[in-house]
Amino acid sequence: MRGRERISLAAVLGEVSTGSNGGGIREVTACVNVPEHAIFYSVQGGGNGRVAMIYLSLRTLALALAASPLATTVLGARVQTSSITLPPDAAQRRQDVKDIFLTSWNAYKKFAFPHDDLTPLSQGFTDVRNGWGASAVDALSTLFIIEENTPSGECPNLTNTDDNLFADTWHTAVDSSIHTLLRTSTVGNHTYLADLDDNGRIRHIGSHLACFMAGNWIMGGKLLNNDTIVNIGLALNEGCWNTYTSTATGIGPETFAYISSDGDFTGGGAPSASELAFYKAHGFYITNGNYLMRPEVLESNFYAWRATGDTKFFDRAADATASLAEFLKTPTGAFAPLDNVDSTSSGFMDDQESFWFAEVLKYLCVVPASSVQRIAIFADDEDSLSNRFLTFDDPAHINLDEWVFNTEAHPFIAPAEKDVYGSGKIRPASDFQTVEPN
Repeated sequence: MRGRERISLAAVLGEVSTGSNGGGIREVTACVNVPEHAIFYSVQGGGNGRVAMIYLSLRTLALALAASPLATTVLGARVQTSSITLPPDAAQRRQDVKDIFLTSWNAYKKFAFPHDDLTPLSQGFTDVRNGWGASAVDALSTLFIIEENTPSGECPNLTNTDDNLFADTWHTAVDSSIHTLLRTSTVGNHTYLADLDDNGRIRHIGSHLACFMAGNWIMGGKLLNNDTIVNIGLALNEGCWNTYTSTATGIGPETFAYISSDGDFTGGGAPSASELAFYKAHGFYITNGNYLMRPEVLESNFYAWRATGDTKFFDRAADATASLAEFLKTPTGAFAPLDNVDSTSSGFMDDQESFWFAEVLKYLCVVPASSVQRIAIFADDEDSLSNRFLTFDDPAHINLDEWVFNTEAHPFIAPAEKDVYGSGKIRPASDFQTVEPN
């Protein structure tokens, strides 16, 4: 483990505002205040679904903070803790995930292979990815991990990059988000990351999809050795996990909203009486109760587990596995998306997307580890998988300091780790320009 050197900027910056929610961060590690319009005023516009693109200007970047304490080197830290101890029920959790995987794979193999997606209710298929066998392809890296034959490849621009541009731009985006978008609910003090509309107005909304940012901040904060970012990432993860524990099925909704000290604007109508009642009980309310078999909450839970070794994240993965097994199982024997996560008698949707194999089942496999074994990729029955399903009792396998997952959770070998990531400086707003999409 490399040495750690922390820079506290509290004496330099004082209390740093976290938007208009009245909260503050009194200790900031290599994270400075920037104008609120720096990046996310451009990126987070979404009233009409548009996302602006950001490009760095080509001019020489002024080192405006060169004389500040930021010029001191901050040594990078490793992402994954060395103190992970698995609970005694790990083997059973492995079996639970194995059962879901086997059922899902065999249904896809029987009714949809080699097409893109299974339609689990009608027992057919769709080809929304040009008929290239998206589910089969997306399942491959999970299967390779299961049999401990992970494909190798270089991914220098995803993490551990030698170019400070990537780390500095990410750091600037996170810093801008903290100061502009971070909100705390008036009930439960849950931490959320708001949206920003085209008029610069905060929208108090969240989504299952957006919950990836918690794990992203945990990982990036670790690389920058920035405890402020890591701790906010962990807090965001708690807010996302609360959307799971608050529903009848124990599974989080597609979208939700909340109220913070600066209001309840969502870009839509005011919350109804029933939504307000739900909010008062849980600190958020559901705006779209679908579960589309998304992975992001489980993804961030995985990063929290690997970064901290806290067994509460293991237990959460086990709880999620039980909920998926109970409520996603269809009369046809496959697994399918839910219409309403807050109903134990919810109907299903007839589409199992490929990220179910690529991400959801992979992250669950990685979390509840037990023993490294092998699997027959095209196994047809339970016996052929008995005692051959991989889970990770050794976190050094697919260690997060040696591997990086892309957006579809396919693993790549990371470049050699560095002592320092980025320059430690936040880039000023003038270094960016927005380009509206055509």
